[in-house]
Amino acid sequence: MCQLIKNVNKRTFTGYKVAIKSPRSGKYRSASMGFEYKLGDVPIPKKQRNLTGHFASDILIGSYFSNMMTGRTCVFARLEGASELYHSIMRCLKYTKSQKVVLLKMKISKNIMIGNYNDYVVYAGKKILSFKEIKYVGSTD
Repeated sequence: MCQLIKNVNKRTFTGYKVAIKSPRSGKYRSASMGFEYKLGDVPIPKKQRNLTGHFASDILIGSYFSNMMTGRTCVFARLEGASELYHSIMRCLKYTKSQKVVLLKMKISKNIMIGNYNDYVVYAGKKILSFKEIKYVGSTD
């Protein structure tokens, strides 16, 4: 999970995020928590819905829980970090044909913090300003 370090003096940040897309509805969801990505404040889920099998199943209560992540979503500063996570998820996937792993370019704001996910820099914000699916070399499409 994202390990946040400190607040940063940024009003917005645009980065890259792995998401799960429903081919039927076209909606994008958090791969680790299952909530739908929508413009506006990031929701605070009461229950985890791990959509891939890649993430720990006790994020909200276990040792991976971080109070600083409450109501925030992380984006990778560079495409390489999101790409590595994408491929890692694809290797251990438990999803069905009713969902697809994709990459998003997402703009966040509100109380932005910097941190890391493995060796990659991430930024986390409490509000989603925009997002769009991106295509990149290395995807399974």
